[in-house]
Amino acid sequence: MILDTSINKIVLVDPPWYKLVGSHYNSIPLGICYISSYLRSQGYNCTVYNADYKDDRSFLTQYERLQKYEDYINILKNESHSFWGSYISDIINMKPDVVGFSICQPTLKVALIMAKLLKLEEPNIKIIFGGPQITLNPIKYDNVDHIVTGEGEYGILECFKKNSPYLIKADIIENLDSLPFPDRDALYFKGKYLEYGHIITGRGCPFKCIFCASSIIWENRFRLRSIENVIKEVSYIKDKYGCKEFCFRDDTFTITKKRTIDMCKELKKLDIEWECDTRIDNLSYDILKLMKESGCKYIRIGIESGNERVLKLINKQITKEKARQVVSDAKKLGIKVITYFMTGIPTETKEEVLDSLNFAKELDPDDIGLSLATPYFGTKMKEMMKYNDSEIEKYFHQSPDLIKRTKNKDIIQKFYEYATDKRKHRPKWGNES
Repeated sequence: MILDTSINKIVLVDPPWYKLVGSHYNSIPLGICYISSYLRSQGYNCTVYNADYKDDRSFLTQYERLQKYEDYINILKNESHSFWGSYISDIINMKPDVVGFSICQPTLKVALIMAKLLKLEEPNIKIIFGGPQITLNPIKYDNVDHIVTGEGEYGILECFKKNSPYLIKADIIENLDSLPFPDRDALYFKGKYLEYGHIITGRGCPFKCIFCASSIIWENRFRLRSIENVIKEVSYIKDKYGCKEFCFRDDTFTITKKRTIDMCKELKKLDIEWECDTRIDNLSYDILKLMKESGCKYIRIGIESGNERVLKLINKQITKEKARQVVSDAKKLGIKVITYFMTGIPTETKEEVLDSLNFAKELDPDDIGLSLATPYFGTKMKEMMKYNDSEIEKYFHQSPDLIKRTKNKDIIQKFYEYATDKRKHRPKWGNES
């Protein structure tokens, strides 16, 4: 491989989005932290820039972010808005040869504006786009030199070849243990409230919910790191950064029963607290008990609907009875429960939305994440919704633009009010104030 020897400094950017709606996001961007660690192992100088970071532990609720929607749209319409200045200055001051953006659907427009402004300041900077949105819709973009689909660790290095093509298709990485841990030391931030303890123990999802493109992105496969490798990273973060609160960000942390049992046995030795996303069909009282004993404080589970017809429509493959049992068991064991619900689903009636609201109240979780059905690229939901692809920045899972298009605004409003009240009264966790 003949590489361009003029490339030395790379800045990897997680574009701002939460700040456009008045909030912020202090987690580490794991995807580009992994890319940074790999590039460093190849001799490159990397900085990871989470542009949504703010040195603050108070976060807006979903409903409060909804009220900032017009500000969000107005900023995206105006490339001369003062909002953009500090981000472009930060990046230019790092003197990069390459700037790589990790992009999901809501941040595509943001990244395109930033790429244009960067090229106006420094035309010789090489701009690379990657991430879920690029993998799902790999097209030509102005002011972008290369796009990378698939996993970026090896793919981005292909962009550094002389005369490399515009589109780089990266191969699936079979052995995740072969990758160095995410590069937390490369993070650029001003403050102290950084959530170091975010970890991913596997990639991919075997399930096929119609609102999610994970199975498409990962080619209907999932790969898992060894338990030994995961525990080594947890111990490293705990010792180096003094972190005792961890968040496992796998699509489904309890993907297999035996692995969950073995993982919990090892986590129990570390004296930490942790939370995860999972599915109710991967949980039982005995598994939850082991999770609690190993330090599990929160679980986040997708219920999505309280109506059986809608559950079948979205291919969730769960039952309300199982949801009742899991939430009840978790409460008995002292594990806090966050439930995810979704509304605005095509063909969903007002009565079916009301079913979901009533079921949420029946479950009485500690917190609720309420999402709107969104036409994300690669999903069957997008095929059903048929929205204008030229306005994808308007389509995200708490978008008022999506609420306007439903016939059930009054019930959705009540659902948001209930979720907001839950949020106000739930126990604090991690770096929240």
